[in-house]
Amino acid sequence: LNVNGLCNEHFILNQIKKYETARKRFVWFGSRGFIHKGLDILIDAFVELPELQLDVYGIDKTEMKNIVIPENVKICGMVNVMSCTFLQNVVEPCSYVVSLSCSEGMQTGLATCMMHGLIPIVTKECGIDDQKNILYFETVKETLIKASCMSVEDVKAREIQIYEAAIHEFSIDNFMQNFGKRFMEVISKSYEKVS
Repeated sequence: LNVNGLCNEHFILNQIKKYETARKRFVWFGSRGFIHKGLDILIDAFVELPELQLDVYGIDKTEMKNIVIPENVKICGMVNVMSCTFLQNVVEPCSYVVSLSCSEGMQTGLATCMMHGLIPIVTKECGIDDQKNILYFETVKETLIKASCMSVEDVKAREIQIYEAAIHEFSIDNFMQNFGKRFMEVISKSYEKVS
């Protein structure tokens, strides 16, 4: 089963976004456990890419106290997805959501960001089914450079396609339908064994 994401009721796709700068901005939208989620590796890459920016949401600053944070990485703390702050500080200035995690199933934070048009750059192990508009990490630094050099037209087209797929795939209604189907399959298999 895919996770479900949250969608801010005030979000409108294709608001005015400054794509020349947004395609050089990335967001990490996660939770605690920065090492097993690959945030340390991302920070190392951004040290070597000072022209790009990474905004880190969802992690406690105290967890990062022993990590040297470069100027182009901003630890932002928590943000409410249903707030205007989320739209203004996460969705509008950035084009990409990044995750190097392979420690879990699919992250709800990825689904949520995709439901707001952010293009995922992820590992194959992150739990998202292959889609043509998702970028997969090969080497971290080179993948970030490749994404930041994408044309504005390509970024816009990918955002629309990511949004449309995510709204269908990760809605709460879709999750409930899929969960119900799987639940009924388990019950019917169990009933067949008993009969």
